This record gives sequence, structure tokens and C-alpha cells, in this order.
Amino acid sequence: MGTSQAEDAALRRVFAVTLSEGQETEGIVYLGGLSQELLTERGAGVPVLLSKDNLERVLMARLMEPSIGEQWPVFYLIMCYARASDEFRAASRLRDASAVAAVQAALLIGKQLAVSYTGLLLTMDLFIQPPAALARGALQILDSLDAREGRGTPGAPPLPPQFLEDLAANLESEDRLDAVAESILWVTSRRLVGISPLGDYIAPLQLHLLLFGVRQLARAAGRSARWLPGGARPGRSIQTDSMLGPAFSLSPLPDGLSRPLPDVMAQCFAGCDARLQTELRTTHDALRATMGQIHDTLHRLAMTLLRTPDTREDMLRWLAHAIEANVERSKSMGDPARSASHGFFINLNAVLLRLCDPFLEPMSGKAWGKLDARYVMHKGRLSFEEDAKLAADFDEQRRLLAKHAASGSTAGLPSYHFICECFFLTAKGLHLGLVKLLGDWRMLLMRVSHTQGWLQEIEGLLGSGSAPPQQARLMQRQRDAVKLQLRTMLDTVAAFHTHVLDEALLRSAMAFYRLMAVWLLRLSSPSAAAGADPGLPLPTPPPEDMRFLPEYFVEDLLEVQQHITEHTPAVLEGARMEEVLMFLVVFLNSPQHVRNPYLRGKMVELLQLWMPNPEEEKTLGGRRRRRQQPVAASLSLLIEAHPLVLQHLVRNVLQLYVDVEHTGRDASFIEKFEQRERMGELLTYLWNVPAHRTAWRAVAAKEGSADQLYHRFCHHLDTDCIYQLNSVLGILPEIQELEAVIDDEASFAALPEEEQTAKQQELQKKPHGCLTLIRLSTTEITGPWLTQEMAPRIASTLNYFLLHLTGPERRKLKIKDPERYGWQPKTVLAQIAAIYVNLAHGDASGRLAAAVAADSRSYRDEMFTEAAQVLRSFGLLPENAVEELEELGLRVSAAVAAIEQEDDLYADAPDDFVDQLTGAVMEDPITLPKSGVTLDRASIMRHLLSSQTDPFSREPLRAEELLPNPALKERILAWKRASTSNGGSEGRPLDAPGERSSEPQREQPKLVRIRLSVEYRVHSRQLLCIGGSQIPFGWSFLSIARVPMVWTDGDIWTSEVDLPINSRIEYKYVILEEQDWTKQESEDAEGVVTFTYRTQPDSPPDVQTIQKQMAIVAWQPGPNKVVQVPSEDEVPPPPEDDLAGTWERLLLDESGEPLLERRDVWGFAEDDVNAPRNRGLRYG
Repeated sequence: MGTSQAEDAALRRVFAVTLSEGQETEGIVYLGGLSQELLTERGAGVPVLLSKDNLERVLMARLMEPSIGEQWPVFYLIMCYARASDEFRAASRLRDASAVAAVQAALLIGKQLAVSYTGLLLTMDLFIQPPAALARGALQILDSLDAREGRGTPGAPPLPPQFLEDLAANLESEDRLDAVAESILWVTSRRLVGISPLGDYIAPLQLHLLLFGVRQLARAAGRSARWLPGGARPGRSIQTDSMLGPAFSLSPLPDGLSRPLPDVMAQCFAGCDARLQTELRTTHDALRATMGQIHDTLHRLAMTLLRTPDTREDMLRWLAHAIEANVERSKSMGDPARSASHGFFINLNAVLLRLCDPFLEPMSGKAWGKLDARYVMHKGRLSFEEDAKLAADFDEQRRLLAKHAASGSTAGLPSYHFICECFFLTAKGLHLGLVKLLGDWRMLLMRVSHTQGWLQEIEGLLGSGSAPPQQARLMQRQRDAVKLQLRTMLDTVAAFHTHVLDEALLRSAMAFYRLMAVWLLRLSSPSAAAGADPGLPLPTPPPEDMRFLPEYFVEDLLEVQQHITEHTPAVLEGARMEEVLMFLVVFLNSPQHVRNPYLRGKMVELLQLWMPNPEEEKTLGGRRRRRQQPVAASLSLLIEAHPLVLQHLVRNVLQLYVDVEHTGRDASFIEKFEQRERMGELLTYLWNVPAHRTAWRAVAAKEGSADQLYHRFCHHLDTDCIYQLNSVLGILPEIQELEAVIDDEASFAALPEEEQTAKQQELQKKPHGCLTLIRLSTTEITGPWLTQEMAPRIASTLNYFLLHLTGPERRKLKIKDPERYGWQPKTVLAQIAAIYVNLAHGDASGRLAAAVAADSRSYRDEMFTEAAQVLRSFGLLPENAVEELEELGLRVSAAVAAIEQEDDLYADAPDDFVDQLTGAVMEDPITLPKSGVTLDRASIMRHLLSSQTDPFSREPLRAEELLPNPALKERILAWKRASTSNGGSEGRPLDAPGERSSEPQREQPKLVRIRLSVEYRVHSRQLLCIGGSQIPFGWSFLSIARVPMVWTDGDIWTSEVDLPINSRIEYKYVILEEQDWTKQESEDAEGVVTFTYRTQPDSPPDVQTIQKQMAIVAWQPGPNKVVQVPSEDEVPPPPEDDLAGTWERLLLDESGEPLLERRDVWGFAEDDVNAPRNRGLRYG
């Protein structure tokens, strides 16, 4: 056979046509018309054969043949292409090399023509096609793809290899690809709509992968309007209306807006509350394996687009749009209809984490030099403009953007490395995805708990049989509805566990946040950037690039680490946690780098979870979260042995303990206390680690002086101890009531089961954590507790509670089974006694004994004797410790006598020698720079521990600003020497106990009654008192509390005092408020609550109760008010009506004695007599 004949035969078999009459057989069409044309053109005698030269004319003639209608033309051409490929391989077996080349060349042309005319058929109306083929259009290609799997339109041939690529290239070269590609890709994506992971998702998902693997189709997809759909709901649209959305929607998680089939909830999680845990674990494992395969396919799909430079930008745009369009998910109460589902975002997160995987290991260094923090400042793919910043506020951000705009630095977006793009996409994607899912899961668990309680309450009422029949029927219907609701929620929780407890997903997230931690350390510490451990303290101010990072970068890191520790600690096994631990230690005490104290408090919470063997308990503020399994031993070893941790952790926790009081947030005392309580538990653990205890002692030695770190820590620890113990003492009566309820078996059995459990667990708390910390630390550190500022505070605290535990008050603390409720009075007594003894060991100067003796509120002579008896009878302390406590009691008794003697000696001290806050003679007078008032140094330092303000002007004040007053100090010392000399052997002897001096008494000054009043509205937890410059007033809390005002109708507060004639008194109104740790008369009252110190109008409150239960929350603004007491001979003017503003008038009372009545206006100057009345601000 010659070359021409071989070529003709091959083309005849490929295209099923012939030009030679008599060769037509079944399936072979004779093209007689074209054959005659060719004979005419070539002349008679020349055989007409199929060749590459006439092949296009042959193909056109074949497509115009009526018989072609029996077969769709596109399918015919696809089959031609497939046969041409087969013939091409077969031609290589021809013996004649020239024949092989000629035949293969013709076949290549034939394949090209098949592709070209397929494109024409799909895009132009040039040939007759059956109506069904016309309607199907470009989807005929999809039918042929389906035919590979034995599906699709009947008669559709399987699409041969390389046909799709050749067709796409041909159409793209002629600018006719976009419509064809969009049609094919869109219909392919719709095949995944409504399919769950239990359905037939594999074929359409693999088809996605195949189609997007064709570069021309992928490029066309990026140009399509359906690549990034818009609309009013962009977040949901990216899931439902984009080409990739349905593929990323495959998930076992329920979606309130759709229910894919087969129904995962119905088949896998229905009735999960009645199923065995092993069965549920098997279900979860199977679903996780399925989702792992889906995630791998989606990752390959994304990488297919990202590897090619001309489609990388489109894929990055899609990823960024999927994130940015779903900012609704960042809202706590976002609209689900406007955002993509949890399942969509978990799939997106899984792909993003896989994209990051090659550079996640910090030690590899692949990310360094490529992560650019400036990414968040440019409005590129992602916007971080509305996010709270790590170390800057929104005003600073606006100023920086304005500065960049003015300098032209915002012109054009910089080009960022692919690693940088992936990092920030993943950070924001996890924030809207996994972290959002964890938050919603926790909220769902809370709803489950609430609904269970509700159901038990209904069943309890039904079980009691007390409801009338009609009401009982309604309650039964309600119970059935609640049961159904609870079952649905429990099924949803089980579905959520597929991902929230997925160790593979969480391990990937943990690896990402480990990189985040190291990157933040490198940004903030030059030594860390150089590869060494970060140096502390960090350089300040922090780099500008770091300051404007989103705050949630750190919050999400902590959230994920905490979730893993609590619920999947097995993920920590074998994980490298050194960098995350360093991150916590470094930023724990770096407020300029992590501005939000709440975040630094969460760092402590995470460290606390990493402590070995924590006790399972409830705290005073609520539940204590507990991990389900032990944390990796390697993590505990790091905490107890890493050099940087040993050097800095204790000090940083102590610093945060102090700083949390000034959070800058609208945080309540309870919230701050709960944060400090967690820190206290961590500190207790650290104290018991010898290396950390050494660091602790070093901090106390270096920073234990007045107003230094450890000194302020002692102050806050003492304050928390007072709150902790007071809160328990206040609720012990409730325990007594609770015991009475439980003892009444019939009444208790009638309570719902949840309420029974709640009552039994209500007070099972450890009410003495702060006391334990004081006891432990004072075994070796006493100096800071025994300063002039702290000794009176700790002595007052110990005395107060020792009095309750050993004095007459102890009977009120008696309950039948104290251990059952975590109330351990013996332990508390032993702790208090041990603290007395510990402090006494370091009390070389006798300051503790003097402070105990000076506490007139709580100290009693028999207190230590009674305590020793109890300690001995129960064996609570070793005998030598009890004896030391008794010795301290003897020293205190001696100090009491010395104080009484000194009070007599210095009773006539000049006014300018007396401290205005304490009423005691000053030892080291200083002057306040803002108000000009002179106080004793110890007195103002005690005030500064609580409030860094001038107590008179309320302006900010620091210890280093205090001005010494050496001249006044010398005058006081000289006066004391003279008083001592006059009162000693050469002067007037001091009165012996029980005797009265024979020396004539000094004449008492005549007094005038003064009635002070002011109009001011407070809420039910507040009252007004008066502070002033002369007895009976004073500037200390105790002095102020002794002058309470009485409320009358019209919000007029009044107080009457006797003042010396001709005296000039400065005074100020002060707001006191009941504190949260004090007991209300009715804990369940609604609205305005009556408190123990409140009485009916015109009846004064109890001063002792005020001193125990209240605190100063505000001072009247403005300068001190002044009243000039009149002399005896001043004549009262006639009363005036309709007095307004600040006014005063001199009257005679009912007994004929002078009475100065004065009305003030809140906050106005004294000379502003025409000022209108003002109710002032509402505090509290």
C-alpha cells in the first residue's frame, strides 16, 4: 500500500467517510458531491483520495450531510478525535517511514479540525444540529466527560484525553472561550449543591479538579462574573453563587439555611443523647476521615490555580473575597443569612492551613523576611481598618494613615510575597472560621445547660401534682416541646464535635499560632529576631508595624491554645511549646505591646491550665474550666526549668496582678478579682517550685519598698483576701438555710433535680486562696508587709477575721457540715495564726505589734488567748507556733499600753502637726504638690496604694512627686521632745491607770450647732457623708464614715454637727457605696434593693455598719467648701423664703441656742450664690 492509500485508509476510518464510490459500508458515508468536485478539479483518471489537503472540505461536507442529524455533530467530532488518536498510535507500525510521517501528519490535522469545528458548533450557528443538541450547547462536552464514568446523555462518547485542553486552547485563541467555560464550570459547581459528605460528591468534586486543571478554563473562570458574585448578601453569595462555593460547602455541620442530602444530622447524630459514646466516636472518626479527603481535594484544587502565575491572582482574590465578604461572622449576633456557614469556613480554614504548612515551622526560617506587618495597613485584599489594634487606638491609626497619605506612601499597593499573603489570609480566616465555631459551640453548650434546667423545672412541677388539670396539660405540651428542642441542640453539639474536637485540624491551627507567637516575638524583640531568646524588658515604644496589628491575632492564639488544653490535650503531646510559653511570659508584662489587660489576663488563664494536677473546683466568681486529661509532662517541665521562664514569669505575674486593677476597661470589681484569683492560683503553684521561689524572693528584695511592685502586690493581695473571706462570711447564713432545706427530706425531694444539685454544690468553694498565698509567701518574705504603709492594713485584716473566728461572732459561723461546702474555719484560723507568726518572725522593730494594738475596730485583749486555746485543742499548729502567737499577744498588750500613754502625751498637739487623714501626729510630714495639703508620709502612701490621686484635689499623684517638709518635721520632733520632758519625771506625771489628774482641766471651747445640707440624688447603694479639716470631721475613711448624712424627701441630705465658735472649717461631701462583697437583705429582690445600712428617711444609718460594708467611690468635685462658725454675739437675721443656690442663715433652735443652717449646691464654688440647684452626677 502506498503512502496516499495509507493516508486515505486512516482518514476514512477516523472520519467515517469516503470519496470513492463503492467503498461505502455500514457507518462509512460516501461524499459523492464532493468527490465529483474534486474529479472536476483534478481531471479524469486521477483517483480521488482522502488527504490532509482536502480534509477540511471533507469534514465540512460530512457535517452538512442530512444523515449527520442522527448523531449530534459535536459527539461525532469527539469520536473522530478519539479515533484519530488511536490511528496515530497504529500508524507507527507501518513499514514505510515516509508513510508513517504522512499518515501521522494527516491525523494531527484531522484532530485539529475536529477541535476547531467543535468550537464552531458550540459557539456559532453554522451547521444543522438537532434541537436537543442545540439546547445542550457547551454542556455536550460535560456529557462526554460524564460518559467516562458511564453517565451522561445517551449516545455521548467518552471524552478522549487532551481533547478538552485542545478545545480550550482553540477557543481562547479566537476569544470564544469564556461563555463555553462559564457554562461548563457553572453546571459542574451546581452538581455539588445540596449534597452532603454522605452523598455522591466524589465524581463532581474530581470533575472540578479536572476542569480547573485546564489552564485556559481556569483563566476563563477568573474572568467570569460568577467567580466573585456580589449582591445584597455577599457572604452567603460566595458560598451559594460562586463557582467554587458549593465545593467548599461540603460539611457535616448543620446549616440553618440549607439541608444537604443525605441528611447527616438524621443519619449520624439523631438521638445522640441515647447512644453509646463509642458509637459516636466511630461516627466522628468516619466523618473526619471523609472530610480529610475532601480537604485534600480542595487543597489540590486551590494549588492547581495558585501554581500557575496567570491564575494565582484569581485564586487569591477568591480566598480574600470569601473572607472579606463574611465580616458579619465577626459579630456576636450576626445574621446567618448574610454570611457563609460554619462548614464553608472550616473547609476554607483547612485549605488555608495546608497552604501555610510548608512554612509553618519557625526553625526552618522560610517565613522570615517574607512576613510583612505593613500588610494590615494597606487596603489590599483584606481590610483590618475596623479591628481593635494590639497596641494602638483608632485615633492613632487615623493619624498614621493621614501621615502616609500626606507623604504619598499609600500611592500604589506594595507587592507582598505569597507566604505573606497566605499568612494573613489564614489569620483572618481562622478568626471568622474555627475561632467563631468554638465560640458558638460554647454558647450552644450554655443553652443546653439552660434548657436542661428549664426541663427539670417543668418536670418537677408536673411531678409535684400541684398544678390544676388544664395547666398540667399545657405544661405537658410545653415539656414535649422543650424535650424536642433539647434533643435538637444535643444533636447539634454532637455534629459540632466533628470539627471542634478534630485533633488533626486543631494540630494544624496550633502550628499556625506557634508561628504567630514567634513572629510577634521577633517583631518586638531584636534579640528574638536574631535567633536568641527575647530580652526583657522589651524595647519601648513597640515598633510601629506591630502596634497596628489586629488584637484578635493574640486573642485567637490564646483561645485556640486554651481550647486544645481543655478538650484535646493529646494534641500537645510531642508538640513544641517552648515558643508559645516564651510568648506568654514576655507579653504578660508588656502593656505597651499588648495594650488590653484582658488579653494578658487570658495569658495567665492559659498558664494556669498548664499547671500540673489542678484541683477541680468552682471559684467564687463562677465555674473553673478544667482540662479533660493531663497536660503533656514536657510542658510542665518547660514551666519549671526554662531559663527565661524562671527569670521573668514570677515578676511578670506579680506586675499583672497589680496592673489589672487599672484595666482601662469597664470591668467590675468581680471581673478584676476573678482575674487576680487565677493569678493567685498560678502564683501558689510557682511558690512551690524552688527555682521560681528563688526568683520570687529576688523580686521582693529588690522591689519591696514603699510604692514599689511587691509592696503594691501585697496591698492588692490583702484587699482580695478581705473580699474573699468577707464574701464567705456573708453567705454562711445561706448555708444554714440550705442545710435546713436539705434536712427536710420531703421539701428537698420536691425540688427539681438540677436545683438539688445546685444547692449541694452552691458553696463548695475554696474561700481562702489569697490567705494561703499570704501564708506561704510570708514564711520567707516579711519586709514588704511590715512597712509603715502595709503593717496597719495586714494587722487590721488579720484582727478582723481572727475576731470572727474566735470571739462571740464565731457562733454565727457554725454550720453542721462545714467541710461539705468547702468552708474550713479551722484551716482559715490556722492560716491566720500562721501569718501572725510568720510576720512576727520578721518584726524586729515591733511595728506589727503596734499595728495590731492600734486597730481599735477589731482588736480585743483576749483575742490571742482564745485563738491559742482553739489551735491547741484541735492541733491546728505545732506547739512552738502557738507559743510564738501567745508571745506576740503579750507584745501587743504592751503596745496597747504604750499607745494609750502616747495618746495622753500628745493629746494637745497643734492642728498643723496632725495628719488630716488619720488624726495622728505626723512623723514624716510631706506636702502634696497639687492641693498643698500636708500629710504624714505613711498616711499618703497608704492612700496611694489604693488610688494614685491627691485625696483632696483628686488629681493624679505619684509617690516621687511628694514634697518633704523638713522644717515642719523638726518642729514636730522638738514639740515631742518638749512634751516628753514635761510629761516625764521633771514635768507633770502621766495619769496612772484608774486615776484622774489633779491638774485643773482645760476649759472646753463653746460650740455652735451647724446644719449642713445639700441636694443630690444617689442610687440605693449609696449615701453621702462629710469629710472635713477639724473634729468631728476628718479626711480619713473612718472619720468620714462617722459623719453620715440623713436623706429626706426631695433628695435633700442633712447632717448636724457641733463646731467651735469663730472657727473656720473646710469640708467636702463624699459618696460612699455598698460594696459587692456585703450582704443584701434580699438577694433576689428586683430593681431597687434595700441594704443593711439603709433606714427610713430622717433616721441616721449605723456608722459601724458603714465602716464595715462601704467604700468611698467619689468626692464632690471642685475646691473644698468653707464654713465660718459665727461668734456668740451675732444676731440671727430674719428667715428668707425661696432661697436658691448656696446660702446660709443663722437661727435659734427650739432651746434658744444658735443654729447655723447652710445649704450647698453640689460642685459649685462658694461665692456662686446664684447658681441653680444641681443633682450632680450619678455614680455607681
